[in-house]
Amino acid sequence: EAEKFQPGDIAGPIETARQEHIFIMKLEEKHPKSYQPFEKVQREVEAKISSDRRKQAQEKILAELRRRAEAKLSSEFTEFCLQKIYRMSVRTP
Repeated sequence: EAEKFQPGDIAGPIETARQEHIFIMKLEEKHPKSYQPFEKVQREVEAKISSDRRKQAQEKILAELRRRAEAKLSSEFTEFCLQKIYRMSVRTP
């Protein structure tokens, strides 16, 4: 779709994948497509792949840590409630 735009054209609103931001874009200038040999862009491609994999691993670890924290808080709350109920039942004749 971007190929249809001409300099001066405005696109938007465009929402990000996570729906955190909305952008309006204006095409200032257009350059013809060009081919670059893989050897020239190999390091950039490898860095992008490495960065994406690292980000995915971090997100996976963070999700697991959140899950564990929620489970721990839930079990601590359950334990607190059980102790409170027990104390109340012991005091009440």
